[in-house]
Formats: sequence, structure tokens, C-alpha cells
Amino acid sequence: MRELLPWLRLIFQRWGRLSVGGLLLLITVISGMGLLALSGWFITETALAGLLLAAGVQASINLYTPGGGIRLFALVRTVGRYLERVYNHDTVLRQLSDIRTRLFRQLAAAPRSHRLGLSGAQWLSRLTRDVDALDTLYLRLIAPTALAALVSLMVVLLAMILFDVRVALWLGLLLAGALLFSTIGTLLRTRQTSRRLSDSEEGLRTHIIEHLEALPSSPPPGARVSMRPG
Repeated sequence: MRELLPWLRLIFQRWGRLSVGGLLLLITVISGMGLLALSGWFITETALAGLLLAAGVQASINLYTPGGGIRLFALVRTVGRYLERVYNHDTVLRQLSDIRTRLFRQLAAAPRSHRLGLSGAQWLSRLTRDVDALDTLYLRLIAPTALAALVSLMVVLLAMILFDVRVALWLGLLLAGALLFSTIGTLLRTRQTSRRLSDSEEGLRTHIIEHLEALPSSPPPGARVSMRPG
């Protein structure tokens, strides 16, 4: 974790863009939750109204207000998702520029003894896989985790308003346990696989680079190759 701190500080230098991207993510998630909740309530209400009418009981249902709300949530979710993808990927590309610029500056300023400690395949792995991992750190780890925690807090506050503190407390403990269980479980299940994949990719790059370096250099264009025996 200590090794990531300089890169995290570099990523959070663009905190303004990260905040706007997080807000777009939150709008998209809330719109999706509202769409599912309102659609479920509307389907249930129409089903109950149909059963009452079939039983001979007079019943009425408002079709326009829930239908308008469903269309609103669907439109906001679609537009928000599009804007979030465009804006956050533009932010990631800007972060990629910052990360690669800083990485190449540090490599250029590093002592020669440090640069000779790694092979060409290892340097290639650092310049591709490691940079890509730092590049997607915000979209794949920071933003989803922060968004899950924020939405869970909003659900707990809503439960506190609609019910009581005890229900909100139990719901908060359940959501926190689910978040920790999913995070730790994913880490434990994928750690060994990730290490094996990293070693396999580095070994493959090593073999490819060694094979390419062992190939004879081709003659320059227009050069004549002598075919005289012995």
C-alpha cells in the first residue's frame, strides 16, 4: 500500500474531474434504483388491481404518473450513463498521460545500476501491465468502492427516516458485512490467479524478446548478398 501512495496522490491531483465523474456515477446508480423500485411497485399495483377487478371489486389505478416517472428514470439513467462513460474515460486518459510522464521521468533519472537490474521483458511488463493497472485503479477500485459505501449510507439514512434506528442499524451492519465479504472474498479468490497470470505474461514476453533478439538482422534495402561458395 505504501508503494501506491505516490501514485494515488498523482491520481487525486485531478480531484475536480474525479468528483464530477463520481457525481455522474451516483446519478446513474440512483436512477437505476429508482427505475427498478418504481417499475416493481407499478407492476405489483396493476397486478393487484387486476385481481380485484376479476373478483368483482371496484378498483382504479393511475397509469400516467408512474408511467411518467418510469420514463424519467429511464431517460436520466441512459443520459447519465453516456455522460459518465465519456467523461470518466476522458479523465482516465488524462491520468494515463500523467502516470506515463512521471514514470518515464523517474526511469530517466534512475541510476544505471537500477535500470540494469531488470531484463527487457520485465521493463516491458512495467511499462504496459503496471501502467494499465494504475490507469484503471480509479474506475475499477476507487470509484465503485466509494459509490457502494455512499449508496449504502443513503439507504441506511432512508431506512432510519422510514422506520426506526434499530432497523437502520441492522441494515447498515448487513450492507457493511456484504461489502467486506465481497471485497475480501474477491481478493482471496483472485490473488493466486493474478500472480500466475502475471508470471505467465512475463515469461511469455521474455521468450518473445529473446527470440526476436536472436534473429539475424536483415540486410539494408538495395544491398547485394554474395552467394559465392566458401
